[in-house]
Amino acid sequence: MNKHLIKLVGKNNVLESDEDLEAYSIDASLLERRPALVVFPKKVNEIQKIINYCNRINMPLTLRGAGTNCVGSAIGTNNYIMDFSRMNKVIEFEYENKDKFIRLQPGIVVENLNRFLSKYKLTFPILTPEQSASTIGGILALNKYGFRAFKYRRAMNWVSELEVLDGTGKYYNINNKEDFENFIGTEGCIGAIASAKLKLANNIENVSMDLFGFEDIVQLITKWREIEKKEGLISLVLFDNISSVFLDLGEGYHLIAEYENNKGSVIEPLKIKKLRNKILGIQNLLADKGYIYRDDPSLPIDQTYDLFKWLNTNEIPIAGSLYNNTIHCFFNQEQKNLREEMYELVNKHQGNVSSNYGYGILKKEYTPQIFKRKMMRLKEKYDYNNILNRGEVLDYK
Repeated sequence: MNKHLIKLVGKNNVLESDEDLEAYSIDASLLERRPALVVFPKKVNEIQKIINYCNRINMPLTLRGAGTNCVGSAIGTNNYIMDFSRMNKVIEFEYENKDKFIRLQPGIVVENLNRFLSKYKLTFPILTPEQSASTIGGILALNKYGFRAFKYRRAMNWVSELEVLDGTGKYYNINNKEDFENFIGTEGCIGAIASAKLKLANNIENVSMDLFGFEDIVQLITKWREIEKKEGLISLVLFDNISSVFLDLGEGYHLIAEYENNKGSVIEPLKIKKLRNKILGIQNLLADKGYIYRDDPSLPIDQTYDLFKWLNTNEIPIAGSLYNNTIHCFFNQEQKNLREEMYELVNKHQGNVSSNYGYGILKKEYTPQIFKRKMMRLKEKYDYNNILNRGEVLDYK
């Protein structure tokens, strides 16, 4: 079987040594699943050939970008891994006309893309904590949002065209929201993105910020509601007592709000840069402190008090954007078994255990029924042999 894949993509684009397979046995979820082989496509027709071959031999195929997925969506047992990191080229770039865009392959890293766009005072505005490693394909697979989501929303809002291969190997070139929703945010279970045409935003020249501190959770929630209504809000980020101390903000809860106007109390560029660096650096800082497991429950704002209290009691740090009423929390090795207890608490309050990271293998049991039904319908239409990301999100066939 390996010889056939080598014939399709070349020897240098197939990995099968024990050392290589060990490296691909984990992603950011820290779950372990050992694959049978890793293959790197470089062209659209190679993706198609790989998918067709997997259908022919009934081999599950997991799609992978940089392995930053924290719910186990980039790993699998005795499967093939299709790694898109070598599909990292810009195909077309328009920056002079009113409708600015870039057409690119899915393996481009978001931070590298924005470094390139900064020369033209443009940005792809889905800025996540993992952007130094996350690829465009991974961002689209989860329909992620970033720190500035109060202005820019989710990734799907910035897509105008996609090239996709579904689980049967059929090729599509799509340019409408209804079709986007079949492939964006479906965790690589329905199709493989071969290229994307992305809309671009102008860099925001003038911003201001506010920094608020609270000892009381009720005060925090009250201020949260107030800030969400403010004109020009771009981002709203929460740090609890643990993360605040790590960042030298002092004790208690803290909110950092960013606006695309001068109505915030912090307007000096150096102070703004320091606050932004705290936002961008907190995830790595927490990881260095041993908090290596990430979760992103979302609750109705009126139901968040109990979750805050539970996290505080168990000394579990909170740090991240409050967009979509999300509470980003981090667990260390000793605390990881508490995650199931938190998921049950979130379900009890009619919340969602995953707002931004997906469900994957880790949270499959908690996937909402409405999303499961959607995925079942899409599997029937686009991947009836259940080749892509088999065993993730839902059990199909």
